[in-house]
Amino acid sequence: MKEYIRFYNERRLQKN
Repeated sequence: MKEYIRFYNERRLQKN
């Protein structure tokens, strides 16, 4: 699950 959160967080940071 940590991997998924890290991947989602990275994508969200780039979208911002």
